[in-house]
Amino acid sequence: MTFENKLTRIRGLSKADFYDNTASSFMHAYVGCLSVDELCDAAIITLKDPLQIHMAIRKRISRVCEERRIDVDNLSVRLIEQGEDRRLRSRIEACLSHLFLSFSPTRRLFLLDRWEDKNTSSARARWLKAINADNIHYGDDLIARCWQNTRDQKAARVLVNRGAPEILKGLAYDFIVSGVEGWVVGKAILKAGGVSDDVWDILRERQPATYAYLCAKRLRPLAESEAVQIVLDSPDEFYNGGRGLAIWSLGQLGLEQALDELWTKLRNR
Repeated sequence: MTFENKLTRIRGLSKADFYDNTASSFMHAYVGCLSVDELCDAAIITLKDPLQIHMAIRKRISRVCEERRIDVDNLSVRLIEQGEDRRLRSRIEACLSHLFLSFSPTRRLFLLDRWEDKNTSSARARWLKAINADNIHYGDDLIARCWQNTRDQKAARVLVNRGAPEILKGLAYDFIVSGVEGWVVGKAILKAGGVSDDVWDILRERQPATYAYLCAKRLRPLAESEAVQIVLDSPDEFYNGGRGLAIWSLGQLGLEQALDELWTKLRNR
């Protein structure tokens, strides 16, 4: 079967009912019949096709590259050349992002520099996702610089997952005053292994529930009266670092008197 015939079959099957699992299975099966060269050609040809076709093809390329060492660097060149059409740019960038680890280290560095030079929020998101997955080019200093220049919370999340304790210790105060999510701040302080009193003070002021959580995790003493006030100061929600987290933390610290007092106060509101 020629490349054109296989592509026709793939396109025809993609038009079946969304819930037709048999047609979807055959579509992916025909994609699996494409050679590496045909897959690369199809990735270019189907840029304007329905998304499910293009996604099936780029996923197949990624899978093949994981299974055996194949040079697909030229595909990145060809994709970038198609970028003159503004309507295709988003899909091209998504494809480059998806296939990032399939390219050689040299080509990956080129793409990282390219996304960094664009200096847009979408390009920065792709840069962060890519460098986080790239063990060759990743560096705490690069992510820290991104955070310091942009205050992008995605950079803070990458750092808290991969950053060295000394990096996180130096950034904990900055995370808090910049409004980084409580779970990120909490994980950063736990990984840092110890922070200054200034950090604890600003955390108590800005994120009381996270403060209580860390007191529980680090067995930091908390007076009953202060514990009650922390819960009352916490956002009136039971998820995402709100009052529910603070109440849970008091239980971990065994502050029964504070819990009794809070139950009476909150129940009667």
